[in-house]
Amino acid sequence: VTGSNDGSVRIWNFNSGQVLAELPRQGREISSLVFAPPGRYVARPIIGAGWDRCLVLWSDRPEGDVPPVRVPGHPADVLCLALCPAKEVRPA
Repeated sequence: VTGSNDGSVRIWNFNSGQVLAELPRQGREISSLVFAPPGRYVARPIIGAGWDRCLVLWSDRPEGDVPPVRVPGHPADVLCLALCPAKEVRPA
């Protein structure tokens, strides 16, 4: 999975280098992405963040578990994400 300065997020096939899916754009540059453990409503969530001070949650199955969820409110640009043992995402 890669994020880009145009806000795009792509899921790639590691072996072939082909793009498997492009997730809906949500804001500006993506600076960090993490895979979260499978959840109740999303098979395997991808959490991204960037220069728009928001977290965005996508499903790794873009054909449709849930639409992207945007969580605003961070006081500054988010440059890095880390997944803590308690399954919490900590923006930095």
